[in-house]
Amino acid sequence: MSFRVPDHVLEENIGNDVVLLSLQSETFYSLNEAGIQLWATIKGGGDAPVLEQLLIDTYGIGATQARADVEAFLGELLRLMLIEES
Repeated sequence: MSFRVPDHVLEENIGNDVVLLSLQSETFYSLNEAGIQLWATIKGGGDAPVLEQLLIDTYGIGATQARADVEAFLGELLRLMLIEES
């Protein structure tokens, strides 16, 4: 399953941080270092397996942990209407 960023979502870089804002839900979300990398990959068309592999390669975590982390991250972004399935 792949995802896309809806037109109503704005991204703002503030120093080393990235903040996402949904104009539709009036919700903002601050990304940590891993979140920034995952967000860039989502914007580039990466799906869940690509995101999982990114975490495994970057942080040396196991596949089970990577899958759980990606599912939680995507679930939160979907809940906040910051991404949608494409």
